[in-house]
Amino acid sequence: MRPGSDRWSRHVLASLLAALFLALSLIVEIAGSVPGDERVLVELNAAIGTSLDDAMVAVGRASDTIPLIAASAVVAIVLTVNRRRRDIAAFLAVVVVAMVGNRILKEIVGRPRPDVRPSPESVSQFSFPSGHAANTLAVWAGLLLVVRARPGRIAVLAVGVVVVGVVGFSRLAIAAHYPSDLIAGWLWVGAWAALVWSWPKPPAVAPRRSMQKA
Repeated sequence: MRPGSDRWSRHVLASLLAALFLALSLIVEIAGSVPGDERVLVELNAAIGTSLDDAMVAVGRASDTIPLIAASAVVAIVLTVNRRRRDIAAFLAVVVVAMVGNRILKEIVGRPRPDVRPSPESVSQFSFPSGHAANTLAVWAGLLLVVRARPGRIAVLAVGVVVVGVVGFSRLAIAAHYPSDLIAGWLWVGAWAALVWSWPKPPAVAPRRSMQKA
């Protein structure tokens, strides 16, 4: 595919994900809940009880804001050492906007946390979109944007799907979030990452040929 058509397809993907996020947000704002949201949470917690609480809280702590900021700093340092300025900008744009933007979105929507059962960890007041879902996806999406080798991208994608999925499940297992909170976090960060992915690449500079003396 040509660069122009690549950018167009990425814009379409970003627009689709953003539209789905806005639709989900409107449902939560107007109706207060998404059909089936609470039922999924209730049935899941009835099935697993509190047996996984310690493990799920550990997953939550490992994917909290501070550990993710530390991991992002390491990636940024590696990119800086390798003088990959455009990749630094893309990676930090995805991660920083996700971390800051999600806090703002939570305040705007103001959806209370589920009251299925007391959460075994301390959580903020609002739940939509999920910060853990959004921030974890942002870090892995940012990595996917800056890894150049195809085998490396496949590895990042495979590991990222597992990590993001486990983090999402941990939020449901301790009843800290509704399923739609997670989906909303993934949708809006996915839209933003796709938009950053569509940034035009700088034109390649042809290597200078050494002048030969006649």
